[in-house]
Amino acid sequence: EILYYAPYAGRLYQGTKARRDYAKEFYDKYAGKGIQSTGSVNGSAENGKNMTIIGDSITVGSKEALVKKFSDISESNIDGRVGRPWEEGNTIAESMSLKDIVVFALGTNSAGLTKAQIEETISIIGAGHTIVFVTNYDGNKQDQFTSNNNLFKEFAKSNSNILIADW
Repeated sequence: EILYYAPYAGRLYQGTKARRDYAKEFYDKYAGKGIQSTGSVNGSAENGKNMTIIGDSITVGSKEALVKKFSDISESNIDGRVGRPWEEGNTIAESMSLKDIVVFALGTNSAGLTKAQIEETISIIGAGHTIVFVTNYDGNKQDQFTSNNNLFKEFAKSNSNILIADW
């Protein structure tokens, strides 16, 4: 089996099930905390029916919890992959039929994002959607994500359809 290190917990996990279990535990601990926005939402996220989620290992590990939390979200509208980089998220967004609210939970595998990369994502998703950027977090290497998180917040301040899930 493969060993995975969770730097924000300082723990080692063996195999993919353990990794998914840890991601679920992490999601359960932080879900719904720290949301900030100056924008507005197109559609309701309450039951998940109008939501698409594109993410990385945290999304993979929390898929079951997301389906439980958002009773009407279709599993086909949750697309996560361990180690997914930002650019792959754009490709996924181009290929999916996006719902009104698009949660883009990427960046931890792509430190040092540029304005141009985020602008491309916004363009691909489109102005008719509410975009939720999830800030990047890694407890042991948080400094490397400061620029990503600052860019997300900068775009949210100047675009009423962009929200931040800040954890």
